Amino acid sequence: LSNTVKVFYKKIILSRLDEKPDHKIENKLISTLVSFIKNKDINLSLLSELLSIPTFAEIESEMEKIDPLKIYKTIDEINNLFGTKLKKELYFKLQEVEKNLDKVWPEGKNERKLIETIWKLLLHSNDEAIKNKIINYVDSNSMTLAKAALNSFCRIDCPERQTISNIFFNKWKNNSVVLDSWFSFNASIETDKKISSIEKLFENKFFDSKSPNTLRAILNTFVTTNSSFHSIDGSGYRYIAKKIIDFDKLNPIVISRFVKVFSRYNYYSEPYKVYMIETIKQIKKNKLSTNTKEV
Repeated sequence: LSNTVKVFYKKIILSRLDEKPDHKIENKLISTLVSFIKNKDINLSLLSELLSIPTFAEIESEMEKIDPLKIYKTIDEINNLFGTKLKKELYFKLQEVEKNLDKVWPEGKNERKLIETIWKLLLHSNDEAIKNKIINYVDSNSMTLAKAALNSFCRIDCPERQTISNIFFNKWKNNSVVLDSWFSFNASIETDKKISSIEKLFENKFFDSKSPNTLRAILNTFVTTNSSFHSIDGSGYRYIAKKIIDFDKLNPIVISRFVKVFSRYNYYSEPYKVYMIETIKQIKKNKLSTNTKEV
């Protein structure tokens, strides 16, 4: 069932990317999702999957002639559309799942998974009331709920996003495993300063340059969820090239896997394709670890 719904999501997104929105399919899927949300017997983990709109990485992996900025914009539009159209039902479901959030694992795990999906959709619908509601959870002693609250604001540009980021950081800064989620979250945030905002993460005193997980948290998130990586002037690619060269000396295993981010260069439209090729050539000129050079 979830795979079928995912196919419809992708068809909707691809139609919009082709400038031929299929409103009939959009409305049909929305009405179907309404019935799923109202079904009190539905598995909540499954419902979370049904309400999860495909990410940039999922769409990009199946396309040719990729226009990355257009993909990001279209996915945001679909999140806004579905969040707005399903708002009444989502709030109804939210009240239902909130009652079981405090249950000890494994009970309550499906509710905690679903609530992040609901929060994201409501935030994308420009719902103001939900913001303060989510802030109350970011200081929760439940790491799962705190991370869910943080992640739900990933693509929402508002003052509350910084507030939530600060609360999460101050609560978990001495727990390196949990703090990786904070590094990942901030790597996903798009700002006017673009590259400099990412560089601040590497300069943060809690960043451990020898930690593979923290390095992955920043690099992987930046290239898969932050459109600044695909800046139309190629600056995002050049920035990442520098990080690949620098960190290949410290974490060659991580970098040899990460450098594959440029492997689909041939499927990108211009000017992205030419900038990716230039970046690959620039990386290749440097003294690299054996595995990274081979990749």
